[in-house]
Amino acid sequence: MMIFNRIKKNQKRLAPYLRQEGVDAYRLYDRDIPEYPYIVDVYGEYVVLYERGIATADEVKREQHQKEILVAIEELLLAPAERVVVKRREEGKGGSKYGEEAAAEAILKPRTIITRVHEGLLTFEVNLTDYIDTGLFLDHRPLRKRVLKEVAPAAKVLNLFSYTGALSVAAAKAGGVVVSVDWSKTYQAWAQRNFSLNQISNSSGGHQFVTSDVVAFLTSNQKALKDYFDLIILDPPTFSNSKRQEEVWDVQRDHCQAIELALNLLASTGVLYFSCNKRNFKLDPGLVVKASNISKATLAPDFRDPKIHHCYLLGK
Repeated sequence: MMIFNRIKKNQKRLAPYLRQEGVDAYRLYDRDIPEYPYIVDVYGEYVVLYERGIATADEVKREQHQKEILVAIEELLLAPAERVVVKRREEGKGGSKYGEEAAAEAILKPRTIITRVHEGLLTFEVNLTDYIDTGLFLDHRPLRKRVLKEVAPAAKVLNLFSYTGALSVAAAKAGGVVVSVDWSKTYQAWAQRNFSLNQISNSSGGHQFVTSDVVAFLTSNQKALKDYFDLIILDPPTFSNSKRQEEVWDVQRDHCQAIELALNLLASTGVLYFSCNKRNFKLDPGLVVKASNISKATLAPDFRDPKIHHCYLLGK
């Protein structure tokens, strides 16, 4: 089978990298063959299979292709059906429908699967079934490694739109003192579990988990935290209209304001990482002169899509 051979080829290519890095959560297949519009992500002993739209109007052929890729997954990854979670992303007139609100209809496995995965020195909790996303952005693995390597002991770190705290964990594991800001209480609780999984003590209360609208947090701390942080990470969603946020967030429209506010909190020798996954994102012209595009340098070997994210390094 064509799909079997491609997945086997990808397995062989990635094996040395995965062994060297100590990684068991990675992307194995990403729509390499147009007739098989799937993404295969491996999480330890589990596999998440995303169906990215339907490449053919022939439902019989679509079902056959899905059977073929499931057979390949079972034989090559030794993952039987009960360890494979199938999720569907459908393309519509308004673009891709891909978010928590679609989770119930998109996830075809009823039971909750929560497990742990490893990334070198780091361990993360992932939820493979209850949301479209799993709680760990696999494409940010190189950035997490970079943070783990670069953060100095006692460095002051601010992680904005911190999600489940994976980048915060990397910074704290390196010895940094981290403030994680996210609007979601669910994600903040998840982040604290990730800290515990990595034996990161917070007995002194140095690490803070702030549940807040990010722009509101930045605005209210322009004086109190001016020139304070050695590292700021700003990794916003493309779009968000949560009721807990003060205003709807649009990364193309709002990134310049957020970056400028964040830079005011950056120490004179500090650095800011900005990342987003909007495919056609354009950095504001006023920021281009301050920014170094490090997108290629933060692309892992298991990601063949050069637009999986945009990543920039900025300073004062």
